[in-house]
Amino acid sequence: MMQESEIITLVLGLAVAALLIPNYSQMKRFPGSRILLVAFLMMLSAWAATVLEGFFWSELFNIVEHFSYLLSTASFAAWLFFMVRRRGRAER
Repeated sequence: MMQESEIITLVLGLAVAALLIPNYSQMKRFPGSRILLVAFLMMLSAWAATVLEGFFWSELFNIVEHFSYLLSTASFAAWLFFMVRRRGRAER
């Protein structure tokens, strides 16, 4: 069963993606922007899978949802590791 909050989260995520992707050239100046973009897109795919599992193929989309959350978390952790390591080099 789908909840209203899941749809709202997906709509807000799509709105952010609609603003983020066309402006990616500006985001490139931010260190590790590719990794951060992958983390966001994986989170967005998890939100989409959450909504889709309410309509059909619930088991498949549930697996996709949780795998996307895993990839998003791993990407974000990799970005954090990259940033901490980069900062450590700058302080030397």
